Formats: sequence, C-alpha cells, structure tokens
Amino acid sequence: MTKACELITVRTIQAVQYGPLLFLLLFHIFLCNVVRVDRWLKYSPILLIIIISC
Repeated sequence: MTKACELITVRTIQAVQYGPLLFLLLFHIFLCNVVRVDRWLKYSPILLIIIISC
C-alpha cells in the first residue's frame, strides 16, 4: 500500500513538473497542424491515458 502511494506521489510530482511543458508542446503541434477541434477532442483522452500510464 505504502509502495503504491509513493509511486503515485512520484508520478504526480513528475506530472506537475512536465505537465506544462507537455501541454505547451501538444498545443504547439495542435496549432501547427490546425487540427479540427472534434478530432483533437477525440484523441486527447487517449493522450491523457498514455501520459498517466507511463
């Protein structure tokens, strides 16, 4: 239980550290490609799941 909590804490810290950079990167890609909003909304949950599961 403690091990899992430690892991979650570490992941949360990593997410907080890298989250803004990742968001900026994704936003930059989004703007460069001018992806349609509905497509972006369709794929963003998948990206979120990938980020969380890493």
